[in-house]
Amino acid sequence: MGIIHGNRGRAPATTKPEGVKQRIRQLYENVYTGFNISHFTEKLNEVEGIEVSRETVRKDLRKHGVIGEMRRAPKHRSRRERKAMVGMMLQHDTSDHDWLEGRGPKLKLIASIDDANNEVPYALFVNADGTLPNMEVMKQIMSLKGVPISFYVDGASHNKTLR
Repeated sequence: MGIIHGNRGRAPATTKPEGVKQRIRQLYENVYTGFNISHFTEKLNEVEGIEVSRETVRKDLRKHGVIGEMRRAPKHRSRRERKAMVGMMLQHDTSDHDWLEGRGPKLKLIASIDDANNEVPYALFVNADGTLPNMEVMKQIMSLKGVPISFYVDGASHNKTLR
């Protein structure tokens, strides 16, 4: 046993007549071509005097093929699997931070972290970031741990090759 709603079988009160929907489609195709749906809906409400919601407009335009599917922005970052073995890849970067909390010069920390186990094989505080300090860190890592298969670095100018 259940209760049946009184509106069962009726169209929702907000349903627009087919003539109004057709007028909206014509306006979008002929007068407001190129408008995004939000701006177009504002114009319908303010200029054309057609009170309708953005979602109603979007659904009807999609249903009739006037607009296509919305495109999703690509994912900003994607996860990748960690390297299987220690020493395969070191992530190398410089951290610009007030490490001494105002009690001394603002130093930069140049460090590499092993992708497989998060170990930091070597790190160095320096006054200024640059090619030579970064190469010194890499040299120390290679003398302590051997040569890694790869270094993963950011786009800083001292990490780029000249052509």
